[in-house]
Amino acid sequence: MEIRDFARYYHELKMALAEMQDDTNYKVKQGIARAAASPEDILELEMELIEKLGDGFEIYKPIKAFNKIVLGFEFGWSYSEQTHKDRVVAGKANIASVYSIYDPDEEYNKPSRLFEEYRLLDNPGSQAKVYLKFTTGIDEPQLIYFDAETQEYTPLQLTFEAYLHCLKICRAMYPWQHFFLENKSLCDKKRMIQFLDDMELLFPREDATVFNP
Repeated sequence: MEIRDFARYYHELKMALAEMQDDTNYKVKQGIARAAASPEDILELEMELIEKLGDGFEIYKPIKAFNKIVLGFEFGWSYSEQTHKDRVVAGKANIASVYSIYDPDEEYNKPSRLFEEYRLLDNPGSQAKVYLKFTTGIDEPQLIYFDAETQEYTPLQLTFEAYLHCLKICRAMYPWQHFFLENKSLCDKKRMIQFLDDMELLFPREDATVFNP
């Protein structure tokens, strides 16, 4: 799922959230708008990383393109009319900036540990986190899902762009990532079925076939 136009992507996401804010059935919270990174800012960061990681290193192109539009984003929402009485229907996303991913504050003027540790991509709440795993010599990072209840890590069968695409379709509604977990034993199958029902009810104009189990 390639995103050819991140400006259009972010505009569509903001419009979708604005539509929810106008609907009294939703409670929506958006984080403070984050500025974009200029090409010069990205290049400066990349040069700093080349000094630490060696010639030939390059920030992953889709991450660069995305951050030239916005340095990540944050939002959360809940649906007040309960579609089912046994749960809360809600969504949350907190996508990290290129700076948080590639050069955390603790690494300032220190050797980079980019290839030695997971880097936080999305912090959707207390139940889970999504990380990026970078590997020497491989351009595209791998997405890793952390389940807080079991304390287990498992790969997500999504690219960075596909992750953002799916997030927008469902407005980060829990538990959307479960459809893409490599370790199926971590999937909440009951909630996945409920998720599909909620997609049909709340976002009928969206193509939810990407979430087919």
